[in-house]
Amino acid sequence: MKADLQQPQLRSDGAREDLGRANYFALRIGRIVKLFAFGANPSGGWTNYFELSPIQIYPPQFLFFSVPPGFGPDVITPFLVDTTVRGEDIDALTVWDADGAHRVQVVGLAALTERRGGDGPFPRQEHLAGWVSSG
Repeated sequence: MKADLQQPQLRSDGAREDLGRANYFALRIGRIVKLFAFGANPSGGWTNYFELSPIQIYPPQFLFFSVPPGFGPDVITPFLVDTTVRGEDIDALTVWDADGAHRVQVVGLAALTERRGGDGPFPRQEHLAGWVSSG
């Protein structure tokens, strides 16, 4: 499957679609799960998005795409995109990108807001290391 996904696709408007690279994070908020991709593009004007995998499976899997611009400012540009999944029983989601499959653990909102040793309401970066899947 990975070999097929690596091939750039052409959209109906002729633009290339390539699997991108990102870091991933999934957060449960009540009955939904928000899946996030974040990172930086090499220039401005890129379009980054998730697409539901054609594989019909539960929990669903996603493809992460990064579409380069025709032209754009020559400056590194951060991005953050998300998608939503309904399901109380989802513990992890799979994202396919240019580096293959990533299993992204779903974290509850309470895990982000609990106090950790007097650090304040949010965890330090080293606490996030186990929750973020790098692309």
